[in-house]
Amino acid sequence: METEESREELKVEEAEEEKLEASPTREVSTYKIGEHEVEEVEGEGVYTTLRCARCGLAVPLNEVEKLVSKPCGMPEAPSRIESREASREVCEFCGREAIGRYYTGGASPNQMISIPMCSDCLSKHEQLYMKNRPAMVYGRRLVRGRYPAIEEEKTAWVNEISTWFVSKNGSWNCPRCREEFKRLGDAVKHFIETHPELTSTKEKIYVHGIGEVYKTWQGLFCNICGLMLPSEDALREHYRIHHGGV
Repeated sequence: METEESREELKVEEAEEEKLEASPTREVSTYKIGEHEVEEVEGEGVYTTLRCARCGLAVPLNEVEKLVSKPCGMPEAPSRIESREASREVCEFCGREAIGRYYTGGASPNQMISIPMCSDCLSKHEQLYMKNRPAMVYGRRLVRGRYPAIEEEKTAWVNEISTWFVSKNGSWNCPRCREEFKRLGDAVKHFIETHPELTSTKEKIYVHGIGEVYKTWQGLFCNICGLMLPSEDALREHYRIHHGGV
């Protein structure tokens, strides 16, 4: 015979069941450690166990370095391979696979754009930089800029950012911080992205006894022969010795 007490107990049990049914199912979250996608699972002892959802490798939380040192035994999912393939860029000029994004553009920094290039097309841009020389107009005269580099050094002039790059021992250095790069294109990319405050076009200033000359962050150009000098004093001395000036 059902008593009042048993009916109350039944109501409590039914309420607990309804609460459990109404509670949301916990989603298992995974995160990346090394090559593994791990999730936390209950383990024996004090520590939580981390288990790779792909290859099944399980380690206690206090031995997480094993996940970093051991490769995942399962191949990458096809969907991820396709996603990575789709993210690869092709060269803007020839359509082959690009090795990275490099800068090209017009006559001022705000016209420069970063585009994907293959190694061959980047080499053509690098050769262009090494052939170009800055052009400065004084009245009706056109003066080509020169850099006082020694013979065994290679020089490149990147018109868009009005900056000289110099190669020593087969490598190209950033003209500002001297960081070394194997490729001119990488040195130019580093300079633009790391020292944006210096990527400015030439400006004209007045030097007493000489007149108007062009100036960049690296120095001043002689308005007669185009040689770059590091300071106004050096320019005046050069002008006095070579051009009969002050």
